[in-house]
Amino acid sequence: MEAIFKNNTPLDADTMFELNWFYISLNARGTALKRVASSICAVILCGASVLWAVKSGAWTLCVPVFLAGALIGAVPFIQKMRAKSQFKRNLKGKFDIGYMNEFTFCRSDFSVRNSQSSVSSDYRAVKRWYETGRYFFLFIDEKKAFMIDKRRFTKGSAMDFRAFLHEKCADAYRSGKPSTRPKKA
Repeated sequence: MEAIFKNNTPLDADTMFELNWFYISLNARGTALKRVASSICAVILCGASVLWAVKSGAWTLCVPVFLAGALIGAVPFIQKMRAKSQFKRNLKGKFDIGYMNEFTFCRSDFSVRNSQSSVSSDYRAVKRWYETGRYFFLFIDEKKAFMIDKRRFTKGSAMDFRAFLHEKCADAYRSGKPSTRPKKA
């Protein structure tokens, strides 16, 4: 069959980091709510301390309360950034496998080939798919996903591929990660 889209995505530490971090972010959606709640508490605490200082004139007591509120709001974000950088440091050097996943997408099926194996399947096998700023993730089951780098298309473009996926796997599309649906003509 004639290939409509072709893509070569390397499997290295950076792509493994993106894939693993994507899995973590899918499984940790409640943590975003905690960060928002923490920020709201911090704003309330900081605002209340400023109002209290304005009404009572006790500016010296306002500063520690204001700083405590700012710290409460910042801690979850700092924890996330530290976890992300630690996670990336742990991956460096461990996953430099050095082979390329070659994706070929035809009208009725797709194939993935590398130096280790080759897989072909039709689009019904895609249980769900997501799109981020840099990658498409095609999930074959709960634990297995193909990761397609948007910058590495050798035939076709990422924008056309997104529209193609919406056509072939419309029921499998999941929002929740940054993505835009193609405009209907």
